Amino acid sequence: MGPLFSACGGTTETPDSGTDAGNVGDSGPPRDAGHDAAVVNDAGHDAFVPVDAFVPVDAFVPVDAFVGTDSGCPACDDHNACNGVETCDTSLTCLPATPLNCDDGMACTADACDMTTGCTHTPLDTDGDGQNDCLDCAPTNPAIHAGATEICDTLDNNCNGETDEGTSMQLYSDCDGDGWAPLSPLMTFAGCVAPPVADTGCGTAAQAWCGLDPTDVDYDCSDDDPRAHSRQTTYQTTAVTGVTDPSVDFDFDCDFVETPQFPAQGRCTMTGGTCTYTAGWASATIPACGASASFVASCNGSCVAVTASRQQGCL
Repeated sequence: MGPLFSACGGTTETPDSGTDAGNVGDSGPPRDAGHDAAVVNDAGHDAFVPVDAFVPVDAFVPVDAFVGTDSGCPACDDHNACNGVETCDTSLTCLPATPLNCDDGMACTADACDMTTGCTHTPLDTDGDGQNDCLDCAPTNPAIHAGATEICDTLDNNCNGETDEGTSMQLYSDCDGDGWAPLSPLMTFAGCVAPPVADTGCGTAAQAWCGLDPTDVDYDCSDDDPRAHSRQTTYQTTAVTGVTDPSVDFDFDCDFVETPQFPAQGRCTMTGGTCTYTAGWASATIPACGASASFVASCNGSCVAVTASRQQGCL
C-alpha cells in the first residue's frame, strides 16, 4: 500500500508489519541474536592473553652468567693441569693461565708435574739403602740409615740422633802388628776411638792395636813374630822368634805342636803300566823342622825318582 496523504499536506507512515517493524522506533541497538551479540561480549579471548605475564625476558637470558668462563669459551682450557686453567674475558677472548710451580724446595725429592693430577714430589734414595733421602740422615752412605745396627765408629749409624750408644770396642796391644794379641797383652783399651799406637807400650816398629779378643783358639803365641798366630796355614822353614820352649819353636799355628809339611818318605811306583808319584823324602829318615834332606821331587819317564835338596817346613 502506498503512503497516505493527510488533508493538511503531511505524510502518514503506514506501519510495516514485516521486518521493518523491529527497527522503527527501537531505541536500543539492533538485536542481532546471532553474530553481533557474540562479538560484543567476547570475554574469552582478551582474558587469556596477559602478555606481560608470559614474557619475563630478563629471567631466561642471564647473559652475564656465561661471560668469562669455560662455558662461554669451551675451546680455551686445554685440560693440562701443569699450565693452569685457561679462561676467556668478557669479549670471549682466550686468556693464558699461570703454570704450576712444582718446586717444593726440598733436595730430597724429585719434583715433576702430571698433566692430569698436577704437581708430584717423589722422595729420592740416592745411596740405595731402602730409606728415602728425606728420612735418611746420611743419604749418600748406604751403611747409615734408620734401622741400621749401631757400631762403634763415632757415627750415628741408625739415624736416631745418638752416636755409638750401647757400643764399645775392646782393643789389645799387638806388638808385631799381625792382627793377633797374646793371651796376656801389654795394654788394653775400651772405647770407640783408638788411642795412639804408642800407648800400646810395645815400643816396636810394627806395634798396633788389635780388636780380636785373645782366646785359647785365637791368640798370638809369639808377639815378636808376625808369622806365628792362630789359624796360620803357611809352613815355615825357620823357627819362631821369641819362643822360649825349643820343643815347639816351629809351632806357627799356636797349637803347641810342630806339624811337619812332609812327614813321610816319597817314591815312584809303577802299577799296571801307570807311574804313581808320592811326594816325600828320598830316605826313610824324616828330617826335623827346618832341616834339609834329599827330596823326591818327581818321576821320570821310566818311573824313577828325581830328587832334589829341600828344607822341611813346619807349622
